[in-house]
Amino acid sequence: MRRLAGRRRASRAGSAAAGASSGAEAQVVAHGHCHQKAFCGTHPLTAALEASGARVRTLDSGCCGMAGSFGYTADHFDLSLAIGERRLFPAVRALSAPDTLVAAGTSCRHQLRDAVGRDALHPAQYIARAITPAD
Repeated sequence: MRRLAGRRRASRAGSAAAGASSGAEAQVVAHGHCHQKAFCGTHPLTAALEASGARVRTLDSGCCGMAGSFGYTADHFDLSLAIGERRLFPAVRALSAPDTLVAAGTSCRHQLRDAVGRDALHPAQYIARAITPAD
């Protein structure tokens, strides 16, 4: 992690390197995948993002409601959206424009885009952008 943090400091500075707008309030906001939260928690995700130089806030966001393909089926669609509306969707709607939303789950990212209209980066995408030197 120290080498990663060193590369981050040597690369482009600020959140603009990660695709977010620059500004003092900008932060990386992470939504942990349900399997990750059940297995090991969100600390590994937060630590990796912080090692790339990010200021990270983890959402207390519950579940996105998608659960893989569960939310794509017609008989589960409304339930899927209702689950997301319990905590995650309102939390994402409340984010500031310069914040960068990060979510590891593929179905989580799709659900956020479709239900809330906000794109989320995979953590690897964020870290790659943050540590890639400017041209």
